[in-house]
Amino acid sequence: MQNKLSSWVLSHKLTAVLLLVVVWLVWSGQRANLLVSKYTPTYDDISLSKTSAPSNLMGVAPSPLGRGEAMMAEDSQGSMSSSRLVIQSSDLSLQVKDVPTARDSVVAKAEELGGWMVSSSLNRPEESPFAHVTISVPSDKMGQALEYFRSLSIKVVSENLLGRDVTDQYTDLEEHISILEKTKARYDEIRAQAVKIDDLLTVTRELTNIQNQIDSYQGQIQRLEQETVMSRISLYLATDEMALPYAPDQVFRPGVIFKLAVRSLVGTFYGLAGKAIWIGVYAIVWVPVLLIIRWFYKRNKRLN
Repeated sequence: MQNKLSSWVLSHKLTAVLLLVVVWLVWSGQRANLLVSKYTPTYDDISLSKTSAPSNLMGVAPSPLGRGEAMMAEDSQGSMSSSRLVIQSSDLSLQVKDVPTARDSVVAKAEELGGWMVSSSLNRPEESPFAHVTISVPSDKMGQALEYFRSLSIKVVSENLLGRDVTDQYTDLEEHISILEKTKARYDEIRAQAVKIDDLLTVTRELTNIQNQIDSYQGQIQRLEQETVMSRISLYLATDEMALPYAPDQVFRPGVIFKLAVRSLVGTFYGLAGKAIWIGVYAIVWVPVLLIIRWFYKRNKRLN
């Protein structure tokens, strides 16, 4: 029997080598599966979440994480989910006597309340000035700020106060981070038991991917916290009510129409004056050309 096996191997060398490779691969795969199954997170250890699971690791692919059945308890330490988180914002359209002065007063008041100016613009300062100012103030001082801004105006043309509840979004982010932290801890255990360099590299890559997801969620949480602590107010300031971004109650107003007609007339004069200046500057070009044409015309007329 042994002689027959030896003679078969000698006559089928390539087939014998391939069989040995297959046996070695099967044995290596079973050994890797035993290692991973011992330290890979299970469904009992990690509740389901919407977060995507890490990719295949040493032959084992953890199932995608779904949403947990139970939300975080309201009395959890260090959590803001016990109260509603609302992002507040407001915009006002104000008719004022002096637009630049009112704009400066708005910015000064925001800084006095512990806020800052986000953006500021001033249009047509010499004619009919219009300004748009955006500021950020502490949410608990928003009412005080709005009351002061109203006092700067001749008329409050329009006012809107908006609120966006982000409590559920905040809670979901916290839940994602908690699940990813548990997954990261399990992969740390796998890395501690891994022997092969390929296994170490694979685990390290998965840990880096998980940490990047954690950092992204933490950044979103910090942004939500900042937006709930600070409220944004946008103010539109103008001396003319018609320049403000709103629909007036009375469309036909002779006084306002007269002002618009005068401005249009002045704008037309400005346009004509500008064209006259251009014509005068280019006179060094068109005047000599005109004189030459006139000279040729007179010359041809004498010859005829």
